[in-house]
Order: sequence, then C-alpha cells, then structure tokens
Amino acid sequence: MRGARIVAAAALAAVLAAGAGCRGTLKTRTVSIRADSVANADTPIPVDLVVIYDKALAAQAAELTARQWFTRKAQIARDHPRGVRSVSWELVPGQRVPVHRFPFRRKGARAAFVFADYLAPGDHRVRIDPLRTADVVLGAEEVTVAAPARR
Repeated sequence: MRGARIVAAAALAAVLAAGAGCRGTLKTRTVSIRADSVANADTPIPVDLVVIYDKALAAQAAELTARQWFTRKAQIARDHPRGVRSVSWELVPGQRVPVHRFPFRRKGARAAFVFADYLAPGDHRVRIDPLRTADVVLGAEEVTVAAPARR
C-alpha cells in the first residue's frame, strides 16, 4: 500500500513538473545591444526585442525574417493582445544600448527574439531566451548574440 502511494505521489509530481515546464519561464535577465561602426552600410537599424507568450505564435515568430516582423508586428499585436510584447530602438552605427534588466514578465514566456531590420537580405533574427545575459551585436550585415565572457 505504501509503495503504491509513493508511486502515485511520484507520478503526480512528474505531471505537475511537466505542466509547469509547458508554461515556460525565460532565463534571460539582462540584454545589451551594440551596433558596430560599420553596421548596416552606415545606416540606422530598427531593432525590436520581442517576447512571445503564446506557444503557436512562438513557433510562427521563429520562422519570420526581420523584414516580415516589422511589416506584420502591428497586426500580430492586434491578433494576440496578451501573447506578445515588444520594445523598439533605432540604433546608428557605433551606438550601444547598455546592459539593462529584462523589460517584460519572464514567467509564462515561450520565446524571446531580437529582430534587426537590415538593408541587406537575410533573416536578421536571433533567439535570446536560452541565455541568462544576452549581448546582441549588430554587425556589418548580420545580427548575432552571445553570452558575455565570464570574468
């Protein structure tokens, strides 16, 4: 009898843990963004930090290019009023957005992306949610992200 209770308790714990994992909590705590001095053919770059709370929308966002995101973001926000949050900047080459705390609720987040609307063709999208601290670099023709080096 006691063994059956232990098995039942373990099964319940596994179900609860799996359910909690489905909702998601973003690992990212801080973000910095810097544009190289030669970024985007010496032209300002629109940049959006986007957090997705809806599972289906997260999968769709992972397939969008930056150009598609910037074209559709107003409609996406209207279609998913509680499923997406974003903040926007426009960086000039050489500019830096300093390290700051993550600006959105992390609990329940499914994914976080940075979209950079370059002149050059390409996806120009990076996913930052696996990183605790994301250092986003707007290079000459592409956006990259890395965890900062440990000191």
